Amino acid sequence: MEAEDCLLPSELVYDLVEWAVDRHDTTNHLAIYVLRRWRRLIPKGVFRPPDGYLEPISSTHVDILYEIFEHLHPIDLYHISQANRAFRTLLSHPNSSSAWNLAFENHLTLPKCPPVTPDFPTKMSWLEWAGMLFGRLVCQDCGKGDPPPNMHFPRFQCDDCSFANNSVMGAIGGYSIAYNLVRKGQFLQLLEDGNLLNTIDEWCQYTELKAVHEAITGYEDAIMREEPGAKEAFDAYKARRKASVDPINEHAASCLYWAEELRKCYVGDLERRQSNIIKRIQSRFKRLGYHPEDVRNATSEIAPHVDSINRPRLSNKQWEALKPRFEPAVIRVQDERRARERGILINKRKEFVHELYREYKKSVPPLTWAYLPPHYAVYQFKPFEDLINAPHDDELGKASCEDAFCCLPKEIQDWTLTKKRQLVSLLPGPGNGGTTTSQHAGSSSELSGPSQEVEDNFEALQLATSVFCCLGSNISPQRKTGLCLIGWEAAGPHLRCSSLEAYWEKRLHFNQRGHEAATVLVNLACLDPRTTTAADMDRLDYRYICTSCRIASYSGFTGRHAYNWRDAVLHYIKRDGQGIHASPTWSLLTTEAGHDIKCREEHDPYTTESSWSCALCPEHFKNMVPRTEAVRHVKLKHNILTPVENTDFFYLITRTDRTPRRQAGFPQDPSAEYRCTYCVSRLHNMKGILRHLRRWLLPPF
Repeated sequence: MEAEDCLLPSELVYDLVEWAVDRHDTTNHLAIYVLRRWRRLIPKGVFRPPDGYLEPISSTHVDILYEIFEHLHPIDLYHISQANRAFRTLLSHPNSSSAWNLAFENHLTLPKCPPVTPDFPTKMSWLEWAGMLFGRLVCQDCGKGDPPPNMHFPRFQCDDCSFANNSVMGAIGGYSIAYNLVRKGQFLQLLEDGNLLNTIDEWCQYTELKAVHEAITGYEDAIMREEPGAKEAFDAYKARRKASVDPINEHAASCLYWAEELRKCYVGDLERRQSNIIKRIQSRFKRLGYHPEDVRNATSEIAPHVDSINRPRLSNKQWEALKPRFEPAVIRVQDERRARERGILINKRKEFVHELYREYKKSVPPLTWAYLPPHYAVYQFKPFEDLINAPHDDELGKASCEDAFCCLPKEIQDWTLTKKRQLVSLLPGPGNGGTTTSQHAGSSSELSGPSQEVEDNFEALQLATSVFCCLGSNISPQRKTGLCLIGWEAAGPHLRCSSLEAYWEKRLHFNQRGHEAATVLVNLACLDPRTTTAADMDRLDYRYICTSCRIASYSGFTGRHAYNWRDAVLHYIKRDGQGIHASPTWSLLTTEAGHDIKCREEHDPYTTESSWSCALCPEHFKNMVPRTEAVRHVKLKHNILTPVENTDFFYLITRTDRTPRRQAGFPQDPSAEYRCTYCVSRLHNMKGILRHLRRWLLPPF
């Protein structure tokens, strides 16, 4: 007893939890929808009896009641049978079959009772059949809710009870012959979301399938033993079984067809109901003052929650319960729309400022175009930042930008000074107040502005050893832009590079490798790297060869390429990571060899490149032209017979830098050491000078 008492509480709790029936799980949505469709067919003016109206007719004669029942819907007859025991007895009596039959005949789409066959002579009553179609979904064994009704066995039975009692089983491949000789069960259960349960799986009764299988086995054994008439008996058995089973299986198929057609109508009504609910929710939000576009865009988040509201109308009480669930989505969409519209407005303001900035650049000397700040830097100037980010929703106009553009020259000057100070701070050595390359990532990008009182000394930016680079140029080997920026002359124009707007710490970096190469080149020119400027090296215009490069065969010669000092620095930077270029090693060509190289070099920058402009007017502001076009323009428009480069016309250094030219070659195997004294020509090796003399001079050669 004590052990039983100890187990009793747990058993009670287990039973309560395990066998609790949820009333919602017993809902027969198929019956509800049939009733709903039937009620819609009744005209609105027809008398609708109130609750309890059946009581006065309880004393009516039975024959009269049967006459009345003939005109009712079968689902109404089923509900009347559930009212009390008297009506249930009345509608289950054999005399009621005529009323039931006429009620089903008046609604031809409803499936009738399963047919009676010789092997299955038991006839299901009309009330039992109506209960299978319209009854509550409660397992007849365990009492659980939501069991699918098996229309032809006939029983409400959950899956657990079905498999536990071996009452039904799936038709498997081992019973292929028997499968066609047994009744197929059909589960008809319409789920609330509009899906039919178990419309694909066909089930049969285990005991029936086993009996048929045993009979087939017996006939097959008899045939194998060659008993007389065994095959004919087997064929007769199969024909008799099919004659008994086929009408029932056809009836199962008709039930499934009816349920499928009903499901389509149910889904259509459900979608219309949900659409109406969504429209009512949208209307409610619009009346609360939300923008129609926000309400429409939030519908995709509202619609999934509406699936659970299976009601034709949205009452005030339901709305108050649903509003806290839906309103955050509408508010979020509203914030996204406002942010998007705000972004569009700010972009329009930036475009307007950009256009005015273009007009401003036309008013300044063209030689300064390359050193003006980029448009995204102008957006960050305080006067323009206030205009662009103004809280109002109005677009900008010329009148509203006049005060800001009056401050633009001062803002450009301050920006230029700040950038120069930043570059100076990157240079190594205490003399420039900078840091080494390993320290340049610190606070150099946030230098003090133009208001600092320390005297500015930008002479270091003119040195030939002040080499900078843009880290964006190291992304791809094909990109040479910004690898070698010597001094402010090259670094200033590259500050307009678009990658510096958001990447690489928004600044240029000191290039230690380029600094080392430039130092060696300046020393070869017998100058002091601490004082030699880039202009000094340009005036000397020496030519160098890289002794780290191997002698190779090129088109027309065997030797090495020759470089001016700027191209030599770029060459060494580009060879970073190659073992043979671990340190800069150069040889300075003689004056004669340098002159020979210059005669064969291409013009730098390219004269055919469309990057030339007039320096006296903004004619070529939007469309740069080749050098010859720029010279022709200066001659015709400004009446200058002999235009001077960098005074009357110039090459505009864009943020993409100039196009690298091909290097001239210096022959070294054999070396070119001879020049013809009769004509001005390039250097030749011994073989080449003899060929030249034979061709152009005296016959003995």
